[in-house]
Amino acid sequence: MTTPSPGNFHQRCESPSPDIDTKSHQGIVGALNYASVASRPDVTCALSLLARKLTQPTEEHVQLATRLLRHLYHARHCRIQCKRSYTSQLPTVHAVADASFAMDSQTSKSRTGYITFYSNGPVAWYSKMQSLVTTSSTESEHVALSSTSKDVMFVKQSSEEMDQLSLGTTPLATDSAPAMRIAINASSSMRSRSIRIKFHNMRDSTENKTMQPCKTASADDIADPLTKPLNKQQTNKHCSKLFNVNCYITNKNHNNV
Repeated sequence: MTTPSPGNFHQRCESPSPDIDTKSHQGIVGALNYASVASRPDVTCALSLLARKLTQPTEEHVQLATRLLRHLYHARHCRIQCKRSYTSQLPTVHAVADASFAMDSQTSKSRTGYITFYSNGPVAWYSKMQSLVTTSSTESEHVALSSTSKDVMFVKQSSEEMDQLSLGTTPLATDSAPAMRIAINASSSMRSRSIRIKFHNMRDSTENKTMQPCKTASADDIADPLTKPLNKQQTNKHCSKLFNVNCYITNKNHNNV
């Protein structure tokens, strides 16, 4: 059983191979994308890496696509489950945001990853390079919070329109204490001076109590798999929280593949 992608994949840069059937590869990536968008946030980051070389894939990209197919087969028992809280009969919304600072070795851009939960089940997720080069990990985390808050607003408004009830303040977790303080405190600081105004929408959401940033430990950041490749132990830990099952169940049927 393998993880969705190897830990050093994002650092590799090779020339396209003329022997690769590009159309066949694109078809596989398209099928993987369907799974990622519909129900498998655990493969979203690896798929994002694949899509960056869709027209000129290398042998490494073909191997990654095969690896993802194998991962999805072995973890085919993983499924999204939405369950209401034991303390409230009302549906709840919460989100987790994360960023990998300067992940791209060529552009020095960071990657945003987030997951929005409805009744404790993931309903929206995202993994993409940020549109600008950030100058610190705090700035990249704040940009991730800004992107997450927009998605949370969409989920909340959709839920409130369907259920005709108010969901109150939504907790938005981050493993960056400085980014959380910037989102809460509108005063300027050396850390926040380089952050563009368009990313300060999180402050408005905090002030009107639509959302409330909160701190989570880096080891427990469930959005971590959407920002970078992880090892098997970390992948299983986060996937177990996402799907409420062990991703790496082994039996004779799995071992035959």
